Amino acid sequence: MSIDDGVLVFDIGTDTLRAGFAGVEPVMHVPSYKVIEGGLRLRAYDRGTVVDWAAAEALWERAFMDLGVVPENHPLLVVVPTLESPNTLRRLSEVLFETFKVPSLCFGDSAVLSACSAGANTAIVLESGAGLTTASTVINGQVIRETVVSTKLGGRDVTSLLSKYLSRGNFNDVNQLKHQWAYVSPNPLMEPSCHEEAYLPDGSAIQLSGEQYRCTEVLFHPRQLLPNASPGQLGIHEIVATCGARYPGENKEGLYGNILLSGSNTLLKGFPARLADEVASVVSPGVDVNVGYCCNQPGIAAWKGR
Repeated sequence: MSIDDGVLVFDIGTDTLRAGFAGVEPVMHVPSYKVIEGGLRLRAYDRGTVVDWAAAEALWERAFMDLGVVPENHPLLVVVPTLESPNTLRRLSEVLFETFKVPSLCFGDSAVLSACSAGANTAIVLESGAGLTTASTVINGQVIRETVVSTKLGGRDVTSLLSKYLSRGNFNDVNQLKHQWAYVSPNPLMEPSCHEEAYLPDGSAIQLSGEQYRCTEVLFHPRQLLPNASPGQLGIHEIVATCGARYPGENKEGLYGNILLSGSNTLLKGFPARLADEVASVVSPGVDVNVGYCCNQPGIAAWKGR
């Protein structure tokens, strides 16, 4: 098959659309939002859901144009969140077939593709991106749907909390600061006092005195730290534990021995070790808990498993 009739892949997230040809690394990373005054972001997608169909169509049109392809000449694989709604899949199909004239279309479940990137037949896959975190049990290439647990929690919430702690309003500047400095502490109560100087993109200096690890605590304690959190809002470790507990088959406790991470939010320094400790604290004593990445590029694990 030549590049002219190759299969295209779109992997669409809250912050980024990754696009390219199957069999090679994504050649495009396009923001799936528009930045307006004050660094605010107008989004086509929000926490795994299309919120602006006109903006989404414009995003896909730009992707086809930037790739330099005619969409009717290329089959398309679209990576979608686990348990994407039938109505959304139907609308996606209508737009891609009728507006862009793609010759064929396949939807790939992100959890299954992430597990494939690890060559895993059985695992709990934890996907955590900018706006959504989902835990799914994958058995022999199939998601066990009754085990899937999602929470509207991700890297965006870490950035927002860091912005609050630093009293800085420009989301993009604080987001860059987060990527450079934020980490997950193994034990926040035992962290030594620290004072470090960081620099924002405009060159201005800012003092960090623990904000770089306190902001990531929202991932484990959203009920205490997330504005407007519901009483039932689960932390990331709790959705993993709940996912395993919902598995209807035998040896459900064995699932915790293969927890695979996918998504950019899992790249926070210290995240895998802290997650393992937190999961171990809420499952039965003695259960073996192992956490690792799906592949060597967990930020694009679903892409790697296509």
